[in-house]
Amino acid sequence: MKLASLLNPVLVKIDCRADSKEQVIKDMLNEAYKYYKYEIDKDSLFKKIMEREAISSTVFDSGLFVPHVRVEEFKDFIIIVGIPSFPNALNAKMITLILASNTASGLYLNVLSAFAQILKDEDFFKKLKTAKNGADFIDFVREREFLVKKNLTIEDIMSKDIISISPDSNIKELIDLMFKHNTSYIPVVKDGRMAGEVTVLDVIKSGIPNYAQMLSNLRFLNTLEPFDGFLQHEDEIPVKNIMKKPTVVLSKNSSVIEAAFELTQNNKRQIPVVEDNVIVGVVSYMDILNKILRS
Repeated sequence: MKLASLLNPVLVKIDCRADSKEQVIKDMLNEAYKYYKYEIDKDSLFKKIMEREAISSTVFDSGLFVPHVRVEEFKDFIIIVGIPSFPNALNAKMITLILASNTASGLYLNVLSAFAQILKDEDFFKKLKTAKNGADFIDFVREREFLVKKNLTIEDIMSKDIISISPDSNIKELIDLMFKHNTSYIPVVKDGRMAGEVTVLDVIKSGIPNYAQMLSNLRFLNTLEPFDGFLQHEDEIPVKNIMKKPTVVLSKNSSVIEAAFELTQNNKRQIPVVEDNVIVGVVSYMDILNKILRS
């Protein structure tokens, strides 16, 4: 399906106002209700959108702002596009308001992915800015044939900003990396290929001495003494000593339900996405929550 086929020229606004989040969403809804009659009234829909925004806004570093809502009473899939003058109060280069039914998660995320691709291409976006009206805008999008996939895959929700470490790095470097990026999982990469994975629990376990691991509990200890040796020598212990081979990997084309199954069945928080032994992303249980259950 082509992205252009989902767009309506009367719902594309060039040089729209973006003085505030509330104002731009109200303006976009006003445009939608000029041309369509919906099962839900405009004020109720605005309230639902703002409730969704209060939970979390979808804003990309590229300058794409995507207010959206999925409601049972809405039986359509509507995209309202705004190109505001830049800079603006929202620091947005493009605004896409998406109105959808509860069953449209997959289509929403794939449309989002297509718009993100537009913003990545700076030269093409400059061309879009020259559009005089909605018809021009859609013609430009049609020329480039931006596609909206029918099926949702792991590639659509995985994190592509991969933080990795070498197996020859030391534990101190690993802990510093986890702390800096607030992550509990880091893939281990050697010569561009995935060599293993390590979690914060692997790090903690490596700090507990062997004698302590053989005891049923350590209630009698109330100091950090068992960690002392580990902390003193963390810059001498290589990551390869504690890393593990991944027990589960996924491909970019794996389905979201497959990822959910593997995460739950294997009690995993993250799973690497690997192509030809090269890690291309990481999917986590939080990706399922944020991008599917609360998309």
